Amino acid sequence: MKRSESAKYARWSAAAALLLATLTAGVYLERNWVAYREKQKAPAAAPQDVTRLSNGLTFSKGEGTQKIFTVEASKMTDFKGKDASLLEDVKITIFGKRGERHDTMHTQSCQYEKSGGNIACGGEVQLGREKSQSCDAGEGARRDSRGRL
Repeated sequence: MKRSESAKYARWSAAAALLLATLTAGVYLERNWVAYREKQKAPAAAPQDVTRLSNGLTFSKGEGTQKIFTVEASKMTDFKGKDASLLEDVKITIFGKRGERHDTMHTQSCQYEKSGGNIACGGEVQLGREKSQSCDAGEGARRDSRGRL
């Protein structure tokens, strides 16, 4: 083999080695970047006193086939050693014992006691009072221009 041919093969080998090293470094950097971005997107770790975090909670209470109320929360947090849960972004719909109501209540957070079934809400609460359509027709009630009874 001539000296010029061996130099040519050496250059080709060096170029191939450089290409492979560049590809390897690129894959390594790309995976590190993806891992970094995923770490940023990950939700924060739960505090030490939290047992469970849940998204989307709905439960109702009723007597027989009649629903009395329905509670919907976008987030629920259970705490260690407490018989209560923190509900966030809460909407409560109250139907009444005979189904004659359809009132709604919306607030940012409530405390729900599991054993007693009590719900305590603090802060700003928005109320929407409304009778159901079946009750309105039965009473012959009229609404004013604002839709109030």
